[in-house]
Amino acid sequence: MLLAAAFEAYVEDVYDLAVDRIFVAATPEQRKALKKQTSGRLNNADVDKVNFLFFHVGIPWIMGHRKMHWQKFGNDAVQKTLKRLVETRNSNAHGKPKAVRKPTAVAWRGFVARLADRIDEVVADRVEEKTSVRPW
Repeated sequence: MLLAAAFEAYVEDVYDLAVDRIFVAATPEQRKALKKQTSGRLNNADVDKVNFLFFHVGIPWIMGHRKMHWQKFGNDAVQKTLKRLVETRNSNAHGKPKAVRKPTAVAWRGFVARLADRIDEVVADRVEEKTSVRPW
């Protein structure tokens, strides 16, 4: 499931960018060590792991954030959909293949794009709150 892997990489990248901007007073070695122990250990981007990751930059329970929804897609649906995507990825990666039909794949692609937009916004808000500079 390339889509789940791409989402995981995106989450790690956004987190790492936030660490670099929020903890600018830390040495590069300190930031690298933090990333190694956090985003470097993500392994997959399930709801709990994404929540845990962003705790470190001051965004507790990011997946439950009030901005993590969109029209006809409430926060519960966001979390359930991400859970299904990651479970399907894990099943396929660990020898218990699950078929994914094209309509599901297309829906997941749109879902991940919207979720990435929301994460961008929430993380940018936090970086701006801490640094007074909008990062992206």
